[in-house]
Amino acid sequence: MSDPINPHEGLHQHHLYDHHHHHHGGLDAEKKVWPFIVQAVVLGIFAVIEFTLGFFAHSVALVADSFHMLIDVAIAGASAWVITLLRRPSNDVFTYGFSRADVMMAELQGIAFLISATLTAWEAAHRLLHPSDVDGSIVAIAATIGAVASLGLLLMLRRTDHSMTGETGMMHEIQDLAGFGATIVAGFLVVVTGWSRWDAVASFVVVGVMLSHGYETLKRSGRILLEGAPEGIDLVAIRDYIQGNSTKPRVINLHVWSINEEVSTLAAHVKVSEGVNCHELQRSLDHFCRHHFGITHTTIQT
Repeated sequence: MSDPINPHEGLHQHHLYDHHHHHHGGLDAEKKVWPFIVQAVVLGIFAVIEFTLGFFAHSVALVADSFHMLIDVAIAGASAWVITLLRRPSNDVFTYGFSRADVMMAELQGIAFLISATLTAWEAAHRLLHPSDVDGSIVAIAATIGAVASLGLLLMLRRTDHSMTGETGMMHEIQDLAGFGATIVAGFLVVVTGWSRWDAVASFVVVGVMLSHGYETLKRSGRILLEGAPEGIDLVAIRDYIQGNSTKPRVINLHVWSINEEVSTLAAHVKVSEGVNCHELQRSLDHFCRHHFGITHTTIQT
């Protein structure tokens, strides 16, 4: 029979002041709404311009990308709303505040990447089989304007936001830069060679970038939502450290998960011999996790 555990003894959660700091100070103060509003407005204006130019140039790359831009506009607006949620303080219902709203938004953006890639690939394949006359000069000009706009938005987001939502927004802009670069080359090749299928080929380059970003976003956010151990945190090393203590403790349960990409949490149930100074063991483990893996929230029950 296992030894009885007194719920009022041995349950220790250290550094609660750090928990407060991470959720209401350093974590939220860097998150600003206005970059996403600017992003939505700029992308909305360019989507109209791009669709108009693509229609007259008979460019599937520009028309398809204009619809992709509308998805980006919706995502930018939703991101601004998520940032307002992240600013809300924790309470007795949402004890971590709305920190996971950031992760959920990234998950939705990853899905949007995949949907957008599928629609673009379908239309590009159709135009590859049934090409139309494409005005390569208009395509190149429109893509150049888009590349400049995306570069400006990327620099703005890099300097103002460090959340997962912000990082995914930057991934959108990197994707757009790659797509516009391919479209510029395609427009130039259409002018030089007269082969209008270069426009559809450029669309497949955009599809490849979207699929890559979509997969990476879903992988990162899904790992957090499924409460998997964060990348870079070695549970075997933590377990070995505990059980390698001179007092010979035994790990009953060990869990490490993330609230979001900035906050990781550890919960451990450790069985020790009678008379062992459990407080010293707890302080040692807390220090080890903090300095080796950046885990600032530890709950150790002995």
